[in-house]
Amino acid sequence: MNILSSQTTMQAKQKLFIYIPTYSRPKCLQNQLDSLVPQVKAFPDRVRLIVRDNDSPGFDLSTFEEQYIAANITFSRNIGNIGANANISLGFIFSNLDEFLWILSDNDLVQFGCVEYLLGKLDSSCDFIVLNNFNLHPKTIPWIWESNLLLPITLGQGLISATLFNTNSIRNSIENAYFFHNSSFPHLAVAIATAKEKGKVFYLQLPIGKVLKLELDSSESSGNYSLSYVGMPLLLSLFSLSAARAFARDWAEHRAYLLFQHAYAYPELAISSEFNILKYGGFIVHLYMLKGRCLALGLLIYSSLRRNFKCIADNNLFKFIKPTRFL
Repeated sequence: MNILSSQTTMQAKQKLFIYIPTYSRPKCLQNQLDSLVPQVKAFPDRVRLIVRDNDSPGFDLSTFEEQYIAANITFSRNIGNIGANANISLGFIFSNLDEFLWILSDNDLVQFGCVEYLLGKLDSSCDFIVLNNFNLHPKTIPWIWESNLLLPITLGQGLISATLFNTNSIRNSIENAYFFHNSSFPHLAVAIATAKEKGKVFYLQLPIGKVLKLELDSSESSGNYSLSYVGMPLLLSLFSLSAARAFARDWAEHRAYLLFQHAYAYPELAISSEFNILKYGGFIVHLYMLKGRCLALGLLIYSSLRRNFKCIADNNLFKFIKPTRFL
């Protein structure tokens, strides 16, 4: 068997596991499944789909089970709300070896023909397949963990729907999804930890427009992302020292105010994230963090004044104020 036919055979064996975590977005889920299910049904031996509902109130999952019946499609429900990040992380638990795991959001709508396209690109020599706008054609690039590059973030792995994970590559790093689940990026933690373990990983970049539609399904709320502003710096310890330093300085300079703006919701995590930034960023980040704290305070005061001013206007309290003419 020649090399080319060997590679073709190896790709043909690769399977795709699509995992959709969902919560209280039945319309989005319906729209997603209307497009995705026919594609999944077309490849019963190579593709399987699991939809996991996070105990949505008033949500009848049986209606979906009756509508989308196939041997390779499963619907299940948590007995209680375990949190969005924990529900996302279940995708790693339900995956099998010799698969590519695609954790797909219910509101990142797929393109027609995307499953067949992905099946044609699965390559066991790649650790991750990432979807972005950087290349019009497939391109494989390496990432050496010890470098100061923040490649997982640069390539867009923060978006859960943008990455397919080679389960053979990540099998020893799955625990990081749970250790770092409060970072709001458990999937990113697994990717970075895999690179740390292996020393070098390979990314296959694919044009995102071939797989996902470029607009979100806005028929329902996209959710609350305040935890991501507070929790992402928790990932700093997974990077090499040089990459962690670059990450901490960039975050402190451009996003520190977001951390302080949302710290009230997650005070303990905010303290841990601030500690990480100061630990890895060096002296300069102290100034950035002070600037961010002042900006967050200013935004808080501004929004409070604006809210109070609107309340006064809505109640027509200005009618008691007589205009004064200055001569």
